[in-house]
Amino acid sequence: MSKKPTLTDVPGLGPKMEKKLREAGVKTVAKLSKSAPEKLAGKVDGLSEAGAAKLIDAAQKMVSPPAEKPKKAPKKPEAKPKKAAKKKATIAVARKLAIVMHRLWITAEVYEPVGYEEQLAALAA
Repeated sequence: MSKKPTLTDVPGLGPKMEKKLREAGVKTVAKLSKSAPEKLAGKVDGLSEAGAAKLIDAAQKMVSPPAEKPKKAPKKPEAKPKKAAKKKATIAVARKLAIVMHRLWITAEVYEPVGYEEQLAALAA
């Protein structure tokens, strides 16, 4: 078990300021962390509100437990291709086919698939 922090453990607080704080009624780090800067500066001679705010902030960091790291959300499984993507692919294939058919029509070429002659020869035999 760790020991409780003392006033001298607070960064920026030396033995002279510790004595002044104890005379003002602040004897623990927990009590310092709950103090208001205006009131503390008024009670302690030679301590400004800005200085009191810094001491209070440092004490609060010592008293409060360390913040937990936020947990990451589990990854979602990959979604199937959406309908929009499938539709775009279908349109792209249809456009390509239209271009090929248009070229055949303009040039008056006859479309013969690869291996067409071998299939004709096999059927004739």
